[in-house]
Amino acid sequence: MHLTERLLGFMLLGSEWVLWLLLCLQRGLLQADRAYRVVGLSIVFEAVGRLTLGVGFVAAGFGVTGAYLGTVASLVINAAVLALLLRRRLG
Repeated sequence: MHLTERLLGFMLLGSEWVLWLLLCLQRGLLQADRAYRVVGLSIVFEAVGRLTLGVGFVAAGFGVTGAYLGTVASLVINAAVLALLLRRRLG
């Protein structure tokens, strides 16, 4: 493993916590609006996204860092979709 891959993994670790916190807040707002189906689907799509994107990045040659990058990419996509839904629902 090269030093750049280790640094990338370390940087992604910090961003994952921020994204996870954002998702928790977004899901909490959706629960307050009684959008339980949306919350449930976002959890399912997050897990499916982690798996498919992680496998895709590993297959593309990114190795273990790519598997972890799949997690971060799934969180980014999920947070963006929830942000759009929240804007539509809450104004």
